[in-house]
Amino acid sequence: MLAAFIFGMACGGLWIRYRGDRIHDVVRYAGYVQVAMGTCALLSVPVLARSFEWVGWLTGALARSDGGYALYSVATAGIALLGMAPAADFAGMTLPLFTTALLRQGAGEAAVGRVYAANTVGAIVGVVLVVHGLIPLMGISLSVLVAAGQDVLIGLRLLRACGAKRW
Repeated sequence: MLAAFIFGMACGGLWIRYRGDRIHDVVRYAGYVQVAMGTCALLSVPVLARSFEWVGWLTGALARSDGGYALYSVATAGIALLGMAPAADFAGMTLPLFTTALLRQGAGEAAVGRVYAANTVGAIVGVVLVVHGLIPLMGISLSVLVAAGQDVLIGLRLLRACGAKRW
């Protein structure tokens, strides 16, 4: 699962690396990315819920051999990619987009450093709160729904700030 998440993040960052110069309104684009990330996370909940069933079926269906283990590894990696990569892809776009927005506005290295620091602190605090707060309180699926809703709200606020037309 971690590899699927990192792969998705890397793909998102790579997308911005090669397409970022063509994006006219970076903050508006970031708003759409946030909404898309939240939507993909919402759509991942049914995949997550069924993934335990799929892995159980694989365990019973595959032979206990080197070939069976190889197929199991590939199939479970595919399940993880299906559930995590789409939202992680959009997540990988966000930091490069905000960095690009700052640089286009003439902000210096200090501003970019503050954004990276805030991102790092936010990631650490977010993981601690989710693992030790939300998941024990609400479970994994509802925790994902709450986080996805936050992504959508952040995206909508960015779009509103940019004067984006309502959907």
